[in-house]
Amino acid sequence: MNKSVLIIDDEWFFIEPLALFLKKNGFDIQTAADGFEGLNKIRERLPDIIILDIMLPNCSGLQICNLIKQDIKYRQMPIIIVTAKEGEKDKSHAFDSGADYFVPKPVDYDKLLEIINEVFNNSIIEEQDGPLLKTTIV
Repeated sequence: MNKSVLIIDDEWFFIEPLALFLKKNGFDIQTAADGFEGLNKIRERLPDIIILDIMLPNCSGLQICNLIKQDIKYRQMPIIIVTAKEGEKDKSHAFDSGADYFVPKPVDYDKLLEIINEVFNNSIIEEQDGPLLKTTIV
């Protein structure tokens, strides 16, 4: 069975090409247009990794990240924050909310694929700031 990725973002012009790219690279893709829909999808079918935007309708990506990481059932799930907000304060808030990675938009798909593959291969798991190395990808 292929590894599954849940993309939570309200911008379809971002979701569609990313979903297509990841499908072509062998991943099962789920999408959600807001945080509440994303939480429901996590409960329905647990993804292996989450790609999460910060700016979402109804509930921010940081709040969703925090909720996921506080739940013992989901806290080990890797979360990659992918956002247009790229200031140091935004990065800090993302990591404080429990994000494992921070990737600014526009996204380099090949670099994002490297991160996803490394997470699945467990090649970058270290004991720094928690179970996964907190990383910013540029």
